[in-house]
Amino acid sequence: MPLRLREAGLTIVSYYEEYRSEEQKLQVVEDHIWLAKCGREGWSAVTQDRAIYRDPLARLAIVRTKARVFTFRTGNMTSQQTAENFLRARIHVERVIAETVPPFIARIDREGRISSILTESDLTLAGLAILPAS
Repeated sequence: MPLRLREAGLTIVSYYEEYRSEEQKLQVVEDHIWLAKCGREGWSAVTQDRAIYRDPLARLAIVRTKARVFTFRTGNMTSQQTAENFLRARIHVERVIAETVPPFIARIDREGRISSILTESDLTLAGLAILPAS
């Protein structure tokens, strides 16, 4: 996926590039860790994990770091299909980034449209606000 998105002119930092050890082994990093890094760095996160919003620690990281997260409504796509779907959604993604105050999770459907956006108030409704401050 990163290669196809780079070919389309996007700047990409992939999970695999960011979390590969010196021995070229992939490190397993919990969602809240890499999502927080994306938020702190000002990167938009793109993931096929459509249930990430159910993870309280991931939601907390997204809210605290004002992260911008894009997920796909279906997780059963190849890397190439995911890249093509993201490119179809690109204009919508850029509009959401420009018009939506982070933090948020936006869902991209199979046709490349934004099907829903969960904003900070949505992300804190499920008890997130009562987690201890960092």
